[in-house]
Amino acid sequence: MIYELRTYTALPGRREAMLARFRDHTTRFFEKHGMRNVGYWTNYAGGGYGELVYLLAFEDVAQRERAWKAFVTDPEWRAAYEESERDGLIVSHSENRLLEPTDFSPLRKHATSAGRDGPYRRRPRLEARGAACYDRGRTSPLEDDVGPGPRLFFARHACDTLRSSPLTAAPGRP
Repeated sequence: MIYELRTYTALPGRREAMLARFRDHTTRFFEKHGMRNVGYWTNYAGGGYGELVYLLAFEDVAQRERAWKAFVTDPEWRAAYEESERDGLIVSHSENRLLEPTDFSPLRKHATSAGRDGPYRRRPRLEARGAACYDRGRTSPLEDDVGPGPRLFFARHACDTLRSSPLTAAPGRP
């Protein structure tokens, strides 16, 4: 399992439009194309007011590539995207990182014990330098500058595993 941490920054005055697009359209299309919505956050303290931070989960890099390709070419998504920007652009910029849980991460331990991933296999490292990102055509090393990693990220948001997180529980699901 790999995780993609993305941060979107809205243009001044467009934060609510960005949140509405994610709430009303984007999350549904992510699920439609096999992207698992882990969580969505706005800044409580620190960072900028117009930022949306979210985390997606994928089985592996190949599944991520297929999912993003299907998502960006979906005609229904394109129509929803264009409609959401009828009053002007929403996002000024975005950034993303691909994260792999460490061997001591509760995310890895939970996935293995839940049987979703079976025994956690060591995956070959990405050839990260110059790997294309879906961040408006920019290229960025995927392994560099991943900060404190998912363990600290989840600790800051008061959860120790995905299953126990109140932030990831969907209505009607544990």
